[in-house]
Amino acid sequence: MESIFAMLWVAMALFVLFETSSVYEYFKVLRIPNCISRLKEYSKYCFLQEFDGNYLFLSYGQYLRQHHDTFLVRWATCPYCIGVALSVAASFAFSKWQEIPITYLGGILCYRLFTIGNRWLGERSGG
Repeated sequence: MESIFAMLWVAMALFVLFETSSVYEYFKVLRIPNCISRLKEYSKYCFLQEFDGNYLFLSYGQYLRQHHDTFLVRWATCPYCIGVALSVAASFAFSKWQEIPITYLGGILCYRLFTIGNRWLGERSGG
């Protein structure tokens, strides 16, 4: 049972990190210094991009990957990489360190199912 909880925690954390604007919003609220977060640059950039009369939306992670391409940024914006770290943390939190691979694979699978379901619901609602 703990393995299922660990998988769902990993999936939920990945979904919140990569499918919402929570990282950007938390950085704004916590006033993370601009030298770390690049919030001012992102704010200007995301409102200035136009393509065929429509505005393009780049997530905060996509922006960082395009304009500040370092190993740490690539690692932090990769759901599979963060998934490994979250799986290790969740497995140790539930005292099931031998189930790290199961937690990782199950967490990634649930995350992908969440994203597919979220996109499907968005298309059905017309958004």
